[in-house]
Amino acid sequence: NFSNKHTVVDGANDNLSANFTATSVLKTMQEQGIEFENTEVCALMAGSEEAGLRGAYAFSKAHAEEIKNSGIETVFVVLETLKESDKLGVYDKDMCATVATNLEVCDLVQRAAVEVGAIKEGSKYQFVGIGATDAAAFSQYGLKATCLAGLDHKLRDYYHTRKDTVGNTSPECIELAYKTCMRTLEIFDKEGLKK
Repeated sequence: NFSNKHTVVDGANDNLSANFTATSVLKTMQEQGIEFENTEVCALMAGSEEAGLRGAYAFSKAHAEEIKNSGIETVFVVLETLKESDKLGVYDKDMCATVATNLEVCDLVQRAAVEVGAIKEGSKYQFVGIGATDAAAFSQYGLKATCLAGLDHKLRDYYHTRKDTVGNTSPECIELAYKTCMRTLEIFDKEGLKK
């Protein structure tokens, strides 16, 4: 049986693993007194991703023009299901491969991931063949975004099932994504996006 209305599931991989990673970046910055010279860091939990990206669309609709007109280089690194370390990758196409993400942001995150050993040098960008991530909504509004995910697209038994529990997460994949995010911030603060 695919669903069980009597069992509440954590949604630990999709997508609390990403929320945990994003808040861990902010927690580390606070605890270690890390302040970047040129970069303000925020964690946006847009919500309703499984309901048609509604949170990301609502945020984009409300703030995209303000962000684009601010003159401040702004990027969105969306995190999604961080479970499979060997499938960790940067996504250049989203929403059933119909929406392109920003290649400059892809390059930035890919470089960081390679530098921390999260992915191999020369790895190809990945794409969301079925479904979508919040990066699609941001990209459709002209915001510079990409997605970093560790998901086997030959979907495993934990994906959207009652097996998506805290005990079935991957600390290794979460750590690799965390290190990638921290390195991404360091590079972006010093260099911005490569044109």
